[in-house]
Amino acid sequence: MTDHSRLFLSSPQKYYYYEPKSNHLSVSFHGIIAITMKILQSVLPLSLLSLLSLALAAPSHQFTNPRLQNAFIALQAWKKAMTSDPHNFTSNWHGPNVCSYNGVFCAPVPDDSYIMTVAGIDLNHANIAGTLPKELGLLTDLALFHLNSNRFSGAIPYTLKKWTRIFELDVSNNKFYGGFPNGLLCLPSLKFLDLRYNYFEGPVPSALFDLKLDALFLNNNKFKSKFPKNIGNVALSYKVIAVETSCSLNCILELLHPSKCFVICLNHYICFSLRDG
Repeated sequence: MTDHSRLFLSSPQKYYYYEPKSNHLSVSFHGIIAITMKILQSVLPLSLLSLLSLALAAPSHQFTNPRLQNAFIALQAWKKAMTSDPHNFTSNWHGPNVCSYNGVFCAPVPDDSYIMTVAGIDLNHANIAGTLPKELGLLTDLALFHLNSNRFSGAIPYTLKKWTRIFELDVSNNKFYGGFPNGLLCLPSLKFLDLRYNYFEGPVPSALFDLKLDALFLNNNKFKSKFPKNIGNVALSYKVIAVETSCSLNCILELLHPSKCFVICLNHYICFSLRDG
């Protein structure tokens, strides 16, 4: 006769088991996590599920402030969304000390010099493949985000609209696709935007030219758009605008404000400078 004195209920993980003699159900901590997550997968949105999963997976992690905890959640979600890292650039992206991660830079928050936060991310030329998860929106103190020359794909998540301190955003030379990332229109501190050499398509929103940008690069995508009439609304004294357009030079001159300086790049490589006087 088979011995049923110890019957595992979650083979092969064997998270908990039943002992008839004591009429007692013994449950391990990891078993509770596994069963709980399995139930919640059917009822929670992906973003909330990710947050809960990270919190349960690392109950002993200590963070000096909530900003760094949010950064840990965001970066771990991003690490999970990376499918290839041939140079092991993110090999040390583990543990709660996010300020020690390769390509991650911390600084005191502007309104409190005693609180550290993630202020910059620079993964330029790391040749990493993957996608950008929604959790990156948790990096609300980010001022610099550089992803030039990688293999990231998919859409730019709308949650990046929460990056209210972002100053430079460069995702050029990747494989992003979809329409213009409208979340970027909500960034009040943005001065430098580079979307070149991706697969974005569709119209370029006219609201983009109402932003107070110093530099804007849109060329070598699949945008189908002409210069909007409000292109002359760009506010500062010097601009770099690189777009693909069929608009003639005379058309551009009519749209641009005569008191400003522009460097215009047509199609792929033809650039010229316009200055007042």
